[in-house]
Amino acid sequence: MKKASELKSNVAEKANAPFPTRLCALMEREHMKQGDLAALLNVTRQSANQYCLGLSSPDADKLCKVAAHFGVTTDYLLGMTDISSADPNMKMVCNFTGLSEAAVEQLKKLNKEVHTSERFPEATPIAVLSEMISQGDNFIYFMDYVMQGYLAVIEDSLQEAEQNDTPEVLAAKAALQKNGYACFKNEKASELYYLQAMTGAKIICESLAQQVIKCREKKDRR
Repeated sequence: MKKASELKSNVAEKANAPFPTRLCALMEREHMKQGDLAALLNVTRQSANQYCLGLSSPDADKLCKVAAHFGVTTDYLLGMTDISSADPNMKMVCNFTGLSEAAVEQLKKLNKEVHTSERFPEATPIAVLSEMISQGDNFIYFMDYVMQGYLAVIEDSLQEAEQNDTPEVLAAKAALQKNGYACFKNEKASELYYLQAMTGAKIICESLAQQVIKCREKKDRR
C-alpha cells in the first residue's frame, strides 16, 4: 500500500515539473492536442503523452522544435527562467526592471497612446506615468498604501476560507506571517488602504500639474 502511494506521489511530482507543466499550458493555449505534438516532433502519441506527463523528456533537437513552435525559449520550458519571450530586448527589460512580460507589453501599448490634450501634447500617458514614478517619496507613499490594500485583500480572502482550515489556507497564512505581512482583521481594511492610495495619487497628480503649469508659464513669458 505504501509503495503504491509513493508511486502515485512520484508520478504527480513528475507531472508538476516545469517542462510538462509549461508544455501542457502552451498546448492548451493553442488548443493543441497530443496527436498534434506527436506530428510536430515526429514521435508516437505515446511519446508525446509521456512528455506531457513528465515521464520522459525530449532530446535537445525536439526541445528546440517545441520552443520554436510556441515562440518561447528552451530555458523557459525547462523552468530555468520565468521569461518566456525569445526577444532579447524583452528579456533584458524584464531582468533589469523585475517587471513581467505582460507588464512590459502594457507599457509598450501605453507608450503608443496619443495625448488627450491639444494644449498639453507633452502630457502623454507614458510621460505622466514616468513622472509619477519619478516623484520619489510621493510615489512611495502611494505604493505603500496600494501594497497594504493588496495584502488586506489577501487576508480578507483567507479569513473567509479560514473556517474550513484547509491545508492551502494554513500554508498561505504561514507564508504571509513568515514574510512579515500583517494580519488585517477589518474586512473593510483594503477599501481604506485603497482610499489612502487614491489620496496619494491625487497628491502626485497635483504636483505634476503644477510642474506643467510652471513650464507653460515660462514658455509664455518667452
